[in-house]
Amino acid sequence: MKRVAAIAALLLACAVPGWAQAPTRPTQPAPDKSAQEQKAQVKEAAASPARGVDYYISNKPGSGDGTKANPFGMADLPGRDAKLTKALTVLKPGDTLWFMGGEYRFETATGSNKPYIRAPGKGGEPGREISFRAMPGEKVVLNKLDPWGQSIIGTASEDQSHVRIEGFVLRGKSQRLVRLVGKVELAYCELIADFSDPKVQGSNPAAIYPRNGDGSWVHHNIIRGNEEGKPDHGHGMEVYWSENMVVEDNWIYGLQNGLYDKESGLDNIYRRNYVHGNRFYAFLGNNQGMDMKVQIYDNVLVGNVSLGIYVDGTDLHDNLILDDALAGAQSGVVKNQSIWNNIVISKDGKPLMSYRDGRFFQAEGPKKNLEYMDYNLYTAHPSYMFGGNPKKEIGGEKREEFTLAKMRQLGFEKNSQVVGGPLEIFEDEKTYKLKAQWAKAGKDGTRPGPDDIASIMDTTRYGPGARPKVNPIRDWPEHTLKQNRPTRVLPNK
Repeated sequence: MKRVAAIAALLLACAVPGWAQAPTRPTQPAPDKSAQEQKAQVKEAAASPARGVDYYISNKPGSGDGTKANPFGMADLPGRDAKLTKALTVLKPGDTLWFMGGEYRFETATGSNKPYIRAPGKGGEPGREISFRAMPGEKVVLNKLDPWGQSIIGTASEDQSHVRIEGFVLRGKSQRLVRLVGKVELAYCELIADFSDPKVQGSNPAAIYPRNGDGSWVHHNIIRGNEEGKPDHGHGMEVYWSENMVVEDNWIYGLQNGLYDKESGLDNIYRRNYVHGNRFYAFLGNNQGMDMKVQIYDNVLVGNVSLGIYVDGTDLHDNLILDDALAGAQSGVVKNQSIWNNIVISKDGKPLMSYRDGRFFQAEGPKKNLEYMDYNLYTAHPSYMFGGNPKKEIGGEKREEFTLAKMRQLGFEKNSQVVGGPLEIFEDEKTYKLKAQWAKAGKDGTRPGPDDIASIMDTTRYGPGARPKVNPIRDWPEHTLKQNRPTRVLPNK
């Protein structure tokens, strides 16, 4: 009987789960590790402000708390009233908002010049920038659906500065995609501008719009029109009242103009950019406000260069220009330019307009046309145009055209050369490797043209796909302007 009772008890224990086990306390849910990490970051940021806190956002339709496990959602981004919401108001100097992979589709407020995604308050601080970044290895598309309204991302006012934007695909039917005011880094993005709306076309549209963007750094971006192979309206970058910007290592194509320093640019640097396939100009200079003074060097420019209307003291050197004008497109009151070490490849051997100025030639004085011009290489005979501006106080309708020989008599272009074609300068027209005999043919024994043309034309080095796998906090580039500008030697009188 005892054995039967024991067997019965065993069968009953198997039939009723847990019956033969001692009662246990209910298990607590595992703590949200990402929330704990974020709280630790907040404490660490208070003790070491440069560290900052990492917040996260995804394109889910709802809301979240900004942790990696429960990121902010689309409901935490602004609506159409231009007001900041919690995914943005939470940010403090040193913090980063990481965008998880996917497409973020949104409409923006009309009548506001503040970007849709922007830092709160005054933004970051030196060494403690507020950052907006795409998650490494993930494609993040910010897609603005309305043709008018706010720009997608950037800064809003002159006192808002020290912001970093990195790794996004930015696209939309918009007057502007990115607005830069103050010191901003825009890096490793692809900007796809759609200016097909007629209302947008009449408003000077541009993919990037620096206005008082003093000290901004724009690099390693793809900036293009909406339809590949068909130049769109608008500009890759249209700059207003900005100083000490560095615009380098960008690939710009499929627009009306590539780079446009439109108004009163001072000491901006444009270098190592690959600009091609635009409707009008690769580079277009100032046409209003105060005189532009910038440096343009080490670029590959497929298209005309126009220094603009009001220019004083701009340097144009060490570029490869694949078109029929060095600085010979539209121009007006152009003073004290220095132009050297450029390689200009003419279209089909057509004559080149090397330089053009709306005023008559003036050799000396504070308003002389040229400070220096020499050591340029041409594949066709250059000409130089002065006058022809309809305004009588500038030049009048009459024009005077100089030859290379005439310019040499005036003290310019003494060491510039004309060759039969590009293959007399380069080993081939793919790598554009300079032939040995030209290695020291530039000013002071330097090489003419950009240092590494093949690298500049290597399109894999631009856009989100080119981001470094490790994301270091990059130092802003040293803004070094050329201290020893060349001076020409006037001929003996």
